[in-house]
Parts: sequence; C-alpha cells; structure tokens
Amino acid sequence: FFNDFDAGEAFDDIFTFTIPQTGTGSGSISTSFSSDLNKIVITDLIINGTAYSLTNSASGQSATVGGIPISAFVLNTIEVKGFAIGSGGYSGTATFTALPVPETTTWAMMAAGLGVLGLAMRRRKVAVSFA
Repeated sequence: FFNDFDAGEAFDDIFTFTIPQTGTGSGSISTSFSSDLNKIVITDLIINGTAYSLTNSASGQSATVGGIPISAFVLNTIEVKGFAIGSGGYSGTATFTALPVPETTTWAMMAAGLGVLGLAMRRRKVAVSFA
C-alpha cells in the first residue's frame, strides 16, 4: 500500500481487506525525505483499531509490526493519518501467515478415536448407586 501527496495536504487513508483464513499479520511502513521542506509526516498508524508508534529519524519515519491477529472473513483495516510538507509519499507492505489447518487424515483419526471411545463407554456397564 502507498500514497503520494502535494504540499500542505492532510491525509487519512484507510485500506481494508478480508482474508478467508485465520492467522497473523505483519508489515512495515516508511517515509523518506531529503529536507524538512519536502517531507511526509505520519501522525497515526492504526491497524484493526490498535495504534502503533513510528520511529523518527533525520531522513524519515518507519514502523515494523508483527503478530497482529487476523480473523477469517472479517473486515480488517490499516489506517494511515498525517500531512505533507512539500511533496512526497509513504509506502508499506503487509504480509499474512495462515494458522495451520489439520490435514484430512488427522480429522479422520480423531473422529475414529472418538467413535472407539464412545463404543467402549456404551459396552461397559457401570452401576451407580447413591446410598
């Protein structure tokens, strides 16, 4: 994701996405500039309602985040707020790592195990008495 701006322009960019699997997200965002007369200042970075801070340096700003929970089929948002002094832009990357899904054979073995357990409980006669 990215955006470019002209001098004096304020921005509030919202990027939305959904993913068909649950997992975790990570990413980074950065700006760079050559002088204080030509730069982008990011004031807020908000991902799924959580604010993240940026690191400032003499030549720009940056942030790297990770371990952000992403739920399947839920609208996720990345919001970037700030303003331009001169012209410039920011750029970012976002990555997603899906949680492992058990394979079909794993599910089959679990179902068979539960079936055997149920059969064993059904065959065993247990007498319960309250004296």
